[in-house]
Amino acid sequence: MALKEEQPSEPIKILNSETKPGEISLSDPTGKMTVGGEEDIAQQSIFDGILVHQILASYPDKSWLDILPELQLLNLAPVTLEAIAANIQAPVALDVLLEQLNGDRAMALLARCYIIAELDCVITEREDSIMNAIAAKFNLDLTMVEAAVNAELLKSDRD
Repeated sequence: MALKEEQPSEPIKILNSETKPGEISLSDPTGKMTVGGEEDIAQQSIFDGILVHQILASYPDKSWLDILPELQLLNLAPVTLEAIAANIQAPVALDVLLEQLNGDRAMALLARCYIIAELDCVITEREDSIMNAIAAKFNLDLTMVEAAVNAELLKSDRD
């Protein structure tokens, strides 16, 4: 399911504590987007499964115990960290997960993947490939998401 071609009339809001559909909330420790106030557990599992791929791309030579402290800096919810830990040894194929992900979560996922990729200040070919797969699947502009994330991170540094 692809996102509508319409562009939001406002800039993407990333660090907003009250996220509305179509906005990204990085202040929500889980990085989740909710629809109608209820969390779709299956979609969160898919979201977390795709994060596993980005984490493996970002830390190809590190063990889970070495990766965990860096992920804790992102304030991910304990349940998300548990899901990642449970799937990191044998992740579900990325293309399978992308087929199952609802488009309303794609922008938040792409922003979260970008932040994970940028933790070491270098985006590798594999990290970029995952982000481009998400962007292509849901017809998102990766450059726009990157710019929005960077702008909000700079803004939060000033606050």
